[in-house]
Amino acid sequence: PAPVLSQCGRARPSGEMSLTYDGVKAMLQSGVLRQEQEGRHTVIVSLAEAETIRRVLHLRLDSPVIAGADTLLALRCNTANNAVFDASHQWAPASDYMTSAAWQS
Repeated sequence: PAPVLSQCGRARPSGEMSLTYDGVKAMLQSGVLRQEQEGRHTVIVSLAEAETIRRVLHLRLDSPVIAGADTLLALRCNTANNAVFDASHQWAPASDYMTSAAWQS
């Protein structure tokens, strides 16, 4: 992306931007490519717990999982390439970085 490139490169005489070693190093250390969302957590549950959570999700299809709270959840399966099996109303996936980091933990 142009804003990131402008922070880690320098302009060539032609006006094009080129990356520099120090610029790429600073970009990788800055965290700009590892965007995290506050309040998002990953928890491992047993099969019995997942079945119970899935039942609750199906009972509350178009409403919050917990009335009066902003709790959103999704059930993923580690052995199915981290596929989302079920999710609560208005749940949205995390960034690719957060999803990958959680799956590798």
